[in-house]
Amino acid sequence: MKNIFWSILLSCVLAVTPIGVMSQVISPAEIDKLVENTLKTFVVPGIAVAIVKDGQMVFAKGYGVRSLQTGKPVDEHTLFGIASNTKAFTATALGILIDVGQLNWDV
Repeated sequence: MKNIFWSILLSCVLAVTPIGVMSQVISPAEIDKLVENTLKTFVVPGIAVAIVKDGQMVFAKGYGVRSLQTGKPVDEHTLFGIASNTKAFTATALGILIDVGQLNWDV
């Protein structure tokens, strides 16, 4: 369960990070290396990555396995259960939007 949490958290952060914040060019090979290091660091069996630019998916790939028991590989269409993590996802997305000035927060 702990491994799934970290995988989902990483996915959420990468999903809501605006391109302007991470405006460096990265090659598919560099993405592969980054994801493989992430799998090892957070000790997760698998992850799916998608990069969207200007409303178009420019990269989608699965890494690792869905389950250690079945050994089925993760692909770009693998669905992951996210349980109650939508609250953290929403809070993170709102925080990023406030930080980049795309959401006015007048209290």
